[in-house]
Amino acid sequence: MNACETMSEPPRVVIDACVLAGSVRRHIITLLVSEGCFSPVVSEEILQETEGAIPKTLRNSDFTADEQVAYTREVMSLLRRFFSSSVSDVDTSELLKTSRRLPDPDDEHVLGLAITTGASMIVTDNLKDFPLKALSDFDIKPISTDQFVVLLLSRNRHAAADLIRRLQAALNWSDDDRPHICRTLRRVGLKHTAKVLSHMSGTSTD
Repeated sequence: MNACETMSEPPRVVIDACVLAGSVRRHIITLLVSEGCFSPVVSEEILQETEGAIPKTLRNSDFTADEQVAYTREVMSLLRRFFSSSVSDVDTSELLKTSRRLPDPDDEHVLGLAITTGASMIVTDNLKDFPLKALSDFDIKPISTDQFVVLLLSRNRHAAADLIRRLQAALNWSDDDRPHICRTLRRVGLKHTAKVLSHMSGTSTD
């Protein structure tokens, strides 16, 4: 049984491109999907935005330009296979004509996707682009990756130990590297996730 299979109804959630672009967030999100913790919704437009955002996350890496292109292509191939059953082809164009609510019109397609697919949350780390007031009429909540992961883990404590184990495997880290996992989470802005995982799995972040 997967760690989150005891949940009665996994929430339907739209994942913004900024969440999928970075490797650490991407690993956590896909692992939680694999555990049945939530039902993801993405669109072709979100995947295209992810493809454009991945190279920006590699600016401080040692990758050459060609290596960045190859890495991006490989990640997108994996994401498209992983989300093959989660990509919505719902046409939101008519809805968006009458629903201009967000500061940046380029983000309207994300809200439109959430509305038309009945999603209860939009996971994004650009919360300023999704004001709570703009989404409240649709009973949709914008939530950061950090808040979202903590919410899921609080609903199922068994998921914490399993998540850190699988994250460790995905990043090819040994048991001795477990404290480093939590430090890495804190470094990329997932400080509450790091704290919860550390507490639930007995791993020190010092």
